[in-house]
Amino acid sequence: MGNVEGTNGASKDGTSIDKPKNLEPVKSYQGYNEDGEVVATQTAQDASQTVIDPMEVWTQANKLVSTSDTEFGLIRQAYVDAQAEGQDAIYVEGVPVSTILTATIEALPSYPESIREYGNNVVESSVDVHNSKQKIFNQEARNKVENDADVVRVDEKQ
Repeated sequence: MGNVEGTNGASKDGTSIDKPKNLEPVKSYQGYNEDGEVVATQTAQDASQTVIDPMEVWTQANKLVSTSDTEFGLIRQAYVDAQAEGQDAIYVEGVPVSTILTATIEALPSYPESIREYGNNVVESSVDVHNSKQKIFNQEARNKVENDADVVRVDEKQ
């Protein structure tokens, strides 16, 4: 079909939605006794596995945007094809079909962009939820190590 005028382009990496950024990492902690020996270790739960996975949200949002871009592109192409076939000869309740179609087509560019904006907002929200919960999981893991009776020092495991 080629590029139909009015379709929104994808970002530089071939997707329409920005990839999730600045995801809070899963942290591990080690607790040391007075002799410097590791006596406790704990790794936090992974919020991407137990709460929400922003990368999966991103993947699904891109599928939605891709589908909408394709379908709206087909509608635009059908309009172009109909114009070429002399659709001014067709009237609906006294109004040329070309007038009705032109008004419809002029409204279409806002829909894919709205879907794209919605997808970006959903991905950003998923990152916020993920990071909030991951920080809690990380703190819980640290607290568990700190609460071990033999631990005098806790470090993040690298």
